[in-house]
Amino acid sequence: MGGREPLHVDVRLIAATNRDLQELCKEGKFREDLYFRINPVSLRLPPLRERLDDVEPLARYYLDFFAEHMRLQKPTFSRAFLAFLRNNPWRGNVRELRNVVERALIMQRGPILVPPMRTLEIPLTEGPRALATHVESAEQEVLLEALKRARWNKSQAAKILGMSEGAVRYKMKKYAIEKPTLHPGQQSGAIS
Repeated sequence: MGGREPLHVDVRLIAATNRDLQELCKEGKFREDLYFRINPVSLRLPPLRERLDDVEPLARYYLDFFAEHMRLQKPTFSRAFLAFLRNNPWRGNVRELRNVVERALIMQRGPILVPPMRTLEIPLTEGPRALATHVESAEQEVLLEALKRARWNKSQAAKILGMSEGAVRYKMKKYAIEKPTLHPGQQSGAIS
């Protein structure tokens, strides 16, 4: 601007906005000459809540990214976490999803990620055992996921959870978790 000599540059500008720049130009809130210089091609990317099929692949991408960045062994998402991903309205769009995955890795540091406590599908209890009730519910979910992943091998589940096999047996008894009975013709890997 204001120069007398032309300057030749070879750049590509990629910009994003959540505002309607054409409308802002009409209102005099955005320079029209700048708009036409920077806008040879416009692409509308719908918000994440309108493309829910992208949520899980993006969450897995961020899980890989942050696990590598934090030098952690990559955990897996529990079924409850995947359900949370599918059902969250994602008002903060992809940034919110990225933050949720990063926060889960930082806070949980375990082999199986469970959704944030505020999203667990259990009624909020009150009273002296309120916190214990919620913690136990999350613990049951993680234990069950580890057992399923280990195909109900308690020793393998203990390795996944970083605890002793005796502790796994104790918690299974505490929460009355039993290996499902196979029906004739059903394979052990088919248990859901």
